[in-house]
Amino acid sequence: MKTPEKSKLKMTASEMLCFVRMFGVLMGDHVPENDPFWYLYLLLRKIVDIATSKSVCREDGVALQCLVEEHNRLFLQLSKTTWKPKFHHLIHYNRVMLRSGPLGLQSCFRFEAKHQQLKAYANVNKSRINVVYSLATKNQLHFCHSVLSRKGIISEMAVGPEDVDNLSNVKYFSKFVRLLPRAVQRNPGDCFVTKWIDYKGTKYQSGMALLVDASDDIGPVFGVIHSILLFNKEPIFVCFSLDSICYNEHVAAFQVEVNHNVFKAVKPEEMLDYQPLSIVKFKGDSYVVPRSNLL
Repeated sequence: MKTPEKSKLKMTASEMLCFVRMFGVLMGDHVPENDPFWYLYLLLRKIVDIATSKSVCREDGVALQCLVEEHNRLFLQLSKTTWKPKFHHLIHYNRVMLRSGPLGLQSCFRFEAKHQQLKAYANVNKSRINVVYSLATKNQLHFCHSVLSRKGIISEMAVGPEDVDNLSNVKYFSKFVRLLPRAVQRNPGDCFVTKWIDYKGTKYQSGMALLVDASDDIGPVFGVIHSILLFNKEPIFVCFSLDSICYNEHVAAFQVEVNHNVFKAVKPEEMLDYQPLSIVKFKGDSYVVPRSNLL
C-alpha cells in the first residue's frame, strides 16, 4: 500500500498573502487559545504585517527583530527540523528597514507577477531552442499590441451606473451633508452618486471597509462605505463609522460594530491605506482584518 503524498496548498504569492491574513478568522474558532502552533502562526502574521506596511517607525524595527527571533526559535522547537534560507533572510529585515525605510516600498511583488505570464508562454512553446529569445520576442510583441490597441492602458477612473438622480434623495443625506465640501452642500444636484467606482486600478463599492484614520490614542478608525459620490471628477466616500470594540489577538483582527448615527466623508488621498478591507463574520460578530501593522 502506497503512503499518501505529503499534502500542501498550491497558491500564487498574492493568494498566499491573502490566505495568511484571513486564516485567523477562518480557523480561529477551531484552535484552543494556548496552542503553540497557533502562536507560531500569530508571530508570522505580525511579521507579515510589519514587512508589508508602507509606513513604519523605529519601534517597528525593534519589534520586528524580536518577533523574528521568537518565531525562528519556536519553529525549530516545534518542527524538529532546520532552518530554510528564508528564515535566515528574516534576520536581516530589521537592519534593512532601519537603513532603507519600509520594506513594503522595496518589495518586488508586482515585478515578479510577470513571471506567471512568462511561464505560461514557456509551457506552450514547442521549441526548446533559445527559449529566452522566444520569450523576449513574444513579450515585446505583446507590449507593442497593447500600446497600439490601447487595451493595456488603464483609465484613471471607471464609474458604475447612477444610483439616484439627486444626492438629496440618498438615505441619511441630512446626517452627512455637513461633512461634504461647501460646493456640494450648495448644489447637491451636481453630484453624481454611483454604486461602484474603479479608481486608479482599485475598485470600491458599498459595504467595503476603509481605514480612515489612526492614532496612538484611539487606534485605527474604520468606516464602511455607504455612498460613493463624484463631484468635479473627484470621488468622495461617505462611510458609516465602525466602532472598534477590541483587537482580538487570537484571530489577529479588529472586532467592530457599525454606528449608523456617525458618518465620515473621505477622499482617496486622505485615507491611510487606499486598499479596501472586508468585513467578515466570526462567531456572530463583525471583524475587520487589517492589511498592515496598526498596533
